[in-house]
Amino acid sequence: MPDDTTPVLAVYDFRSKQEFIYRTNRMREITGASELIASMYERFLNCENLIGRIRNDWAGEDPSELFDLTGMPSFGDDEIGTVVYEGGGNLCVLYRNRECYAQANRVFSMLVLEEAYSLSLIAACAPWECSGDPDRDFDRARARAYRAFDAKKRTGGGGIPCNVLPFTQVDAVTYQAIVEKGRRGDDRVELSRESQCKLAAHRDRAQKDRAWELQGKFVDEIGTEKGEDSLIAVVYFDGNSIGERLKQVRGVRGMRSFSHEVHETLVTNTEAAMKAALLEMTDERQRDYRVIVDHGDEITLVCNAHAAPIAVDAYFRALEGTGYHACAGIAICHSHDPFSEVYRIAEECCESGKERNREAQARDEAEGSYVDFHFCRAGITGSLGQVRGAQE
Repeated sequence: MPDDTTPVLAVYDFRSKQEFIYRTNRMREITGASELIASMYERFLNCENLIGRIRNDWAGEDPSELFDLTGMPSFGDDEIGTVVYEGGGNLCVLYRNRECYAQANRVFSMLVLEEAYSLSLIAACAPWECSGDPDRDFDRARARAYRAFDAKKRTGGGGIPCNVLPFTQVDAVTYQAIVEKGRRGDDRVELSRESQCKLAAHRDRAQKDRAWELQGKFVDEIGTEKGEDSLIAVVYFDGNSIGERLKQVRGVRGMRSFSHEVHETLVTNTEAAMKAALLEMTDERQRDYRVIVDHGDEITLVCNAHAAPIAVDAYFRALEGTGYHACAGIAICHSHDPFSEVYRIAEECCESGKERNREAQARDEAEGSYVDFHFCRAGITGSLGQVRGAQE
């Protein structure tokens, strides 16, 4: 057990992120949920309730500045920790000691309860054993922290705690207590506390970026003509073999560089390419799309069904020559279909492509990028395999 002067390396992630995002068909809540998850680490690192500052300038910092001449982690007088890297949905923080880690976790847990009620935070840490070689020490501590993290992820529960009484009015989908009633236009709106937080996150982003707010504002508007040609597509992209590449990365500098490179290649550049391609579509009604998730090595977008092939083609063209590959899953549906189920089908289509890639690699063929799609035309009653077995 480390003493109160031993630094600890901690890793964080959230459980049930997809369920949290796609619990509703309301586009504002879906995008707000994604924004909440994307900003949660920043909110935590800048929280005023922390007993000290957590340094978060890792993207432009020389890794050698993290350590003193003996190779021990060094901290400013007002610092309880420093961010080592953030990427792929994970946050890695080096704390001054275990007590600082525990205090920070109390603050983070309260923040999650207040802002993202049904998200489940996972955290694990390992002591930093100094040998004089910071890269070697980091690799060893990271390996131990991730072993503890994986054990927690396998054994922890992801259920939502009940917060209602028998006479409480609850949301029909989430079974969370209704805390606000009102009207939006002609529609009556009943909101849970979680829905309020998601909508607030959407408003915060919309105030900063008007173009983002207008992009694919409503699901119904993404379909060309409701009732006749109202098909939309949920498209899920995910990088190939990122976990295997990650295992080969060594040292703080390597992790920071890898995190930045993955996001730049698989998210920033591909998203820009898709946006440019969709803007060139001749039918303006078919250009509508909304990016739901664009973090780490994943992108999920909702677009007009006619735009899906254009977006996928642009995505993979942007990857050419980068050394990275990915797979895409497309679920075509109507705007009223349950988003959580449609997203799951898109994710399973992507996994189908990944399985094809693994089979090719097992035959010593080169790694490749694959696409699979499914038309959800007769309801979603099971997994992709079960639906295809029954319908085809």
